[in-house]
Amino acid sequence: MSRMVWFLGPVARPLPACRLWLLIGFALGCSSRVSQEPLVPPDHDGDGYDALLAGGDDCDDEDAAVHPGAADPVETTGPWAIEPVTDQASDWPAVAVGPGGVVHAAYGAWPPCHPEPPEKKCFADEMDKSLTVRHARRVDGAWSTAEVDGMSDAGLYTSLAVDGEGFAHIAYYRIWDDQYSEALRYATDRGGTWAVQTPDPAAPIAYHTAIHVRDDGAVTIAYRDVVHADPARDDDPFCVNDEPCDAALALAVADAKGNWTIEHVEVGGSLGWDPAMAADAVGTIHLAYPSLDPSDDLRYARGRPGAWSIEAVEQEGRVGQATAIAIDAAGAVHIAYHRYNPKGYGREVRYATNAGGRWRIESVEERDNLQEATRIAVDTLGRVHVTYVDFAAGSSLRHATRSAQGWEVEVVAEGVWGGFDMKSVFGALHVVYATDGGLEYARFPLATDQDCDGEDG
Repeated sequence: MSRMVWFLGPVARPLPACRLWLLIGFALGCSSRVSQEPLVPPDHDGDGYDALLAGGDDCDDEDAAVHPGAADPVETTGPWAIEPVTDQASDWPAVAVGPGGVVHAAYGAWPPCHPEPPEKKCFADEMDKSLTVRHARRVDGAWSTAEVDGMSDAGLYTSLAVDGEGFAHIAYYRIWDDQYSEALRYATDRGGTWAVQTPDPAAPIAYHTAIHVRDDGAVTIAYRDVVHADPARDDDPFCVNDEPCDAALALAVADAKGNWTIEHVEVGGSLGWDPAMAADAVGTIHLAYPSLDPSDDLRYARGRPGAWSIEAVEQEGRVGQATAIAIDAAGAVHIAYHRYNPKGYGREVRYATNAGGRWRIESVEERDNLQEATRIAVDTLGRVHVTYVDFAAGSSLRHATRSAQGWEVEVVAEGVWGGFDMKSVFGALHVVYATDGGLEYARFPLATDQDCDGEDG
C-alpha cells in the first residue's frame, strides 16, 4: 500500500469564504465550487434521464422509478413500521439500502451477558474485549446475519455502504492493544466472502468513520487520524507512548482494484471527531466535521482527493459535534449537528443549509441530554428529516421534519441505548437502532415526487 499524505495545515480563524487546495500544495484562490469532471455516469440509475447536477432533469438519480414522465400516484407518508433484526446485544449500528431495496445493517455485537449477581447490569466497559462485527441483510421481509470480523475489540464507530452490485462495505475501528491504540478496519463481501483490511496501518489511532462507495467498488473512508500533539495537553487522552499527537480529518481511498492511498484533508487542533460524508450525483465528496480545539467551529469541505474547498459554517459557541450531512438533487448541502447550550446544561440540535447560496442556520430542538449522534436526509419533495436521541426522555429516538410552519418532532421509539443510523432511499426512511433487547429496524414510507414536477401526484 502506498501512503500519500498532503498536509494542508491548520485553517486559522476566521476562515475566508473558502479555500481551494491542490495536490501540489499551494492555493489558487477562492471559489465557492470546485470544478471537476463527473466520477459517476450522468444517468446513474439507468432510467434514460441524467441527474440534475449533470445537466439533466432527473430529480432522484439513485432510483430508476423516479424521472420525468413516470407514473406518480398520490402516496401516504408514514406511519413507522418497526421490526426486530436480532436479539443479540448490539452497538454502533449502521444501515444502507442496496439494489432491489435490500436493506443491510452492520453493527458491533456483544456476547450473551450473565451478570453476577443477576440484578447487576452488563455495561459495555465490562465487555470491551468481546465486541465483534456482524452484518445483517433483509431479503423478502426476513433478516439473516453473519459474522464479519470475529476479532475481539472490533465494531466501534461502524459505517456502512452498499455498491451497485449489492455488496456491502463496512468501516469501523478496533482497539488492538492495551495502550489504547486503535486501528481503522475495512471489510467487504465483494469477493464472495468477508475480507478484512487495515487501510492505514501507519496510523497509531484511527477512529470515527464514515464510508462512501461507488458502483465499481471504489471506496472512500473518512476518519480521525491522530498524528502528533503536545503531550502537555490534556484535552486528548489518546496520545501514544507519550509522543506529541494532534488530530487530522483523514481519507483512506481505495480504487476499484483495492489499492489504498491516505490523504489528510485538514490537520491541527482536535479535528476529525464525528466526520460526516456524502457524495453528490456527479461524485463530488462533501464532508462536515467539528474543529474542537481551539476554535469549536463547524467545518465543511467539498472536493475530491487532492483538491478541497474548506470553510467554516458556524463559529459561535461550541458547535459541530454529532455531525450529519446530506446533498439534495440540486446539489445543496444540508447539515445537522449539536450546539452546546451557552447558558448551561443541555444541547441543541441545529440545522444548516447553503440552499440559496448562503449558509442559513436554524434550531431544530433543544434537549437536556442528547446522544452524540444525528442523522439527516432530504426526500424527493425537498423535505428535510433529522433524527437524534434524547437520553433524558426515555432514551427516545426522535424524528424532526421541516415544514413551512417550522420543525415538527415525533418520537419513533424509546429505550435506544446503543446508537442508531438512518438513510433515505427508494421512497422511505430506513433506521436501525440498538436497544437493551437487540437491534431494531424502522421504516417510514415517504410521499415521493416520482415524475419530478415538484409535487406528489
